[in-house]
Amino acid sequence: MWRGKTWEFTRPAEQDRTGDYGSDSKFTVSGCLYWTSSEVEESFGRNTITASGILAVPHTKDVRVTDRPKSPAGDKFTIVGQARWGEAHPLTGRRFGFKFFEVKEVQ
Repeated sequence: MWRGKTWEFTRPAEQDRTGDYGSDSKFTVSGCLYWTSSEVEESFGRNTITASGILAVPHTKDVRVTDRPKSPAGDKFTIVGQARWGEAHPLTGRRFGFKFFEVKEVQ
């Protein structure tokens, strides 16, 4: 079994009935895996590196598209797509143990 790392997630507060926001909540998820799929260096008056990657989270964890992940190294990411592969295989019923999110980081 793979041993992942512990990532921190920030969940934005929801609006109450009067339209006010509470405070954001933070939680950690252990066993996460991350790999980079591309890095692009752009120069719009300043040097910027945009990194795209895949974040694998154990399928039992409640991670949402609106959550903001932070790596163990302190890099902040944005989730840019719905979770993939979190459900059981349609033919065999086997669970692979992870759900995958596409993430993006701008440095």
